[in-house]
Amino acid sequence: MSHPTPNSTAADPAPLSVDSQPSATDVAGLLSASRIVQAPDTRLSRIVDFGSRLCSSILIKETRQAIKSRQFLWTYLALLVVCAIWAIAGLTFNIQLSETGPEMLLGYFCIMGVPLGVIVPFSAYRSLTREFEDGTIQLVSITTMRPWQIIAGKLGSALLQMLVYLSVLAPCIAFTYLLRGIGINQILIGTAICVAGSICLTIVGLFLAGTTRSGALNVGMSVVFVVALAGVYLMWCGIISELTTGNSFGNSEWGDIESVILFGFVAFFGSTALLLFLSAAAQISFPSENRATATRWVMLLQQVLFFAWFIAILLAESTGGYDDGIPIVIGFCYGHYWLLMGFLMSGESLPLSQRVRRDLPTTLLGKSFGALMMPGPGRGLLFCIANLVACTIASCLILIAFFGNKLALVSIFTNNNLAVFNYDIYEGCLTLTSTCIYVAWFLSVVYLLMTFRRRWPSVRAGQYNSLVGLLLGVVLVIVSCLAGYALQTSWLWHDDYTLLQLFNWYWTTVEMSDESLPEAFAAAAFFAMIAIPLILFAVVVAARELLVEPSTTPERVIQDLAPAVPQLPPGESIDEIFAPQSD
Repeated sequence: MSHPTPNSTAADPAPLSVDSQPSATDVAGLLSASRIVQAPDTRLSRIVDFGSRLCSSILIKETRQAIKSRQFLWTYLALLVVCAIWAIAGLTFNIQLSETGPEMLLGYFCIMGVPLGVIVPFSAYRSLTREFEDGTIQLVSITTMRPWQIIAGKLGSALLQMLVYLSVLAPCIAFTYLLRGIGINQILIGTAICVAGSICLTIVGLFLAGTTRSGALNVGMSVVFVVALAGVYLMWCGIISELTTGNSFGNSEWGDIESVILFGFVAFFGSTALLLFLSAAAQISFPSENRATATRWVMLLQQVLFFAWFIAILLAESTGGYDDGIPIVIGFCYGHYWLLMGFLMSGESLPLSQRVRRDLPTTLLGKSFGALMMPGPGRGLLFCIANLVACTIASCLILIAFFGNKLALVSIFTNNNLAVFNYDIYEGCLTLTSTCIYVAWFLSVVYLLMTFRRRWPSVRAGQYNSLVGLLLGVVLVIVSCLAGYALQTSWLWHDDYTLLQLFNWYWTTVEMSDESLPEAFAAAAFFAMIAIPLILFAVVVAARELLVEPSTTPERVIQDLAPAVPQLPPGESIDEIFAPQSD
C-alpha cells in the first residue's frame, strides 16, 4: 500500500505515466499555465510590464551611481543645513513684520535654484561626457536599448535627484503659506518654473555633452556651461524676486495677453527641449541610422506653434492698430530660426546609408515633399527654403487679414487689384519678402561652401561639420552686416543709410518698413538681382539629392524583421501529442 508524500495533497492530479494518453483538460491546463508565465493577463501586470520596459537598465545604473556619489550626499546634507539656517535667520530678522511669507519664500526658492538649476544639469552633462571619455558609450550603444532610451535614462536619473531635493524643500515652501502675504498661485508658479527650467537645462547639458566629444572641447565646454548655469541662476533669482515680492505675477489679475505670453513661453521651451532631446539621441546613434526626420518634424511643430502664438497675440490685442515693427519682429524671429537650423543642417553627412535609402519615398509626390524630411545637406537647404517661403506667405496673409482692408484677400484671388491695400501693409509684405531672400542667400552661400569643403578627403566625414557650418554662417552674416558699414564710415563719414548697405540684412529691412527710404528699396532690389541667381543655382545643386533611388530591402533583413515563430522541442507540439500512436 503506497502512502502519499508529505508535499502532495488530495487535489493534486494523478501523475501521467509514459504510456498513458493525456486528456484535453490536462493539455489545456498546461497551455494556460504557460501563457500565464509568458504574458500577464491582468491590467496591473500589463501596466507594470510596460513601466519596466520604459525604465531601462541605464536608468537603474545612473540612479545608483548618483545616489552613492559623494556629490549627491554632500549636496543633500548642505541643503538640509542651509534650509534650517534660513528658517531660523529669516524668522528672526523678519519677526517684526506682519507678513513674512514673501521674504521666506524668496529665500527658499533661491536655495532651490542651486541644486536644481546648477548641480543637477551639470551632473547630467558630466555623466554623458564620462561615457565618451571612458569609451563605455560604444558598449551601451550595441545593447538592445535605443538611443532615446539611453538619453531618457540619464534624464530620468536627474528627475529622481530633483525629487529628492524637492522633498527637502517642499515642507519649508508649504510652511511659508502660513506666514501670510503669499498666495498659493505664487508658490505653484514658482515651483513649476524651477522644475521645468531644471529639466530644460538638463536636456541642454545632455545635448552639449553629445556635441563635444574630444577632451579639449569637453574642458572648454564644461567651463562655458558652468558660467552659463551661474548666469541662469542669477536670472532666476531676479525672476523669483519679482514673483514673490512684486505685483506682476501672483498679486495681479491675469488677462488674455498674460495667458498668451505664458502659452508662448511654455510652447517655446517645451518644443525646444524636445528638439534638443531628439538631437542628443541622434548624436549617440549609429551613423547608418536616420538622424534627421524626427528633428525636422519638431522644427515644423515649432513653426506652427510660433504662428499660433503670433495670431493669439493679435487676437488678444484686437484694439491695437498696425505698427511698423510687427513685420520686422516676425521676420527676424523665423529668419534667425531657419538661419540657425539651416547652418546646422548644412553639415550633415552627404552619402546615405543603405538602411536610410530603404525608407526613401518612391512616388513623385513623396520625392517632392517627403524626401525633404530625410537626412542630407541638400535636402536640409530645400527644407529650410520651403519653410521660409511658407512663413513669408503666412505672415503676409496674417498682416492683410488683421490690418488690411477687408476686401484685400478677395481682391488678391479675383482681379489682382492692389488699390485696396493699405500702403503700410504693402511695405510690411515687402519687408518680409526681403527677409526671405536674405536668409535664403545666406543659407545658399554656406551650403555651397560646405559642398566645396566636402571634396577634401580629410574632412568628408568630419565629426564637427555641423559646428563648422554654424561658425561659417555666423561669420558670413557678421561680415555682410559690418563690411558695408565700415566702408561707409571710412569714405562718407556719416551714419545715414546708403547703397553700401546692400548686404546688410538688418539695416535694409528696418529702413524699408520704418522710414520707407528709396535707397532701402533700391538696395533690396539690387540685392535680389544678385541673390536670386545664386539661390537658384544652390537649389539646382541641392535637388540632385532628390534623385537618389531607394534601395531594396535584402531578404536577410526581411527575415530578421519578421515576427519570430516559437519552435517547440520534438514531441511537445499539440499535433504530436494527439497523434495516433502506432502499435
